[in-house]
Amino acid sequence: YGYKIVLLDQHYPQERIDYSIKDAGVKVVIDEAFIEEAYKCQPDYNLPQLTEDDSTIATYTSGSPGTPTGVPHDQGSLAESVVRSVYMPEHMGSDTAALIAPFTFIAGAWMYLTVLCRGWTVVIIPMDIVKNPRQLAEFIAQHNVSYTYMPPRLLKIFKPVSDSLQMVITGSEKVSGIYSDKFKIVNCYGMTETSATVV
Repeated sequence: YGYKIVLLDQHYPQERIDYSIKDAGVKVVIDEAFIEEAYKCQPDYNLPQLTEDDSTIATYTSGSPGTPTGVPHDQGSLAESVVRSVYMPEHMGSDTAALIAPFTFIAGAWMYLTVLCRGWTVVIIPMDIVKNPRQLAEFIAQHNVSYTYMPPRLLKIFKPVSDSLQMVITGSEKVSGIYSDKFKIVNCYGMTETSATVV
């Protein structure tokens, strides 16, 4: 019905969740209870046609200036970003990508949408594994992951234990002194405020 989705994480501090819900004027919270009820409803296929100027999702910055800042992303800019990026992961050894960036950040949402548009499988890595570089490398090997995103601070210390990983997207902070002869590294700079992705 033309609503935009505000991306939140249940593991956020409750104060941040409450602030974002109030700031965005959220009318409905989609949680497990909501989804269970939704399964009992009949689908409504009479949906309005959206334009490229309609908001589709809203992300909140980390709050470094003091409080999180809500940033709406319209259909057009998000679609353009996905279209520009959808053919980046070509000629991979497998069609499996790993989602490391939280879906609540635009990098995670962008990666998720880009990979699904290719028809690939997306493996969502639990955060406790993401925080352990050794376990992360073993997880990637076990699931034959060929494509993922890693922030520079994680990429600097990541050591692969297999040859499955072919390409790693990085960005969101300064990229310096990072090199690998095991996989291709692509530095994508895409600010939350623009949904743009610059390679």
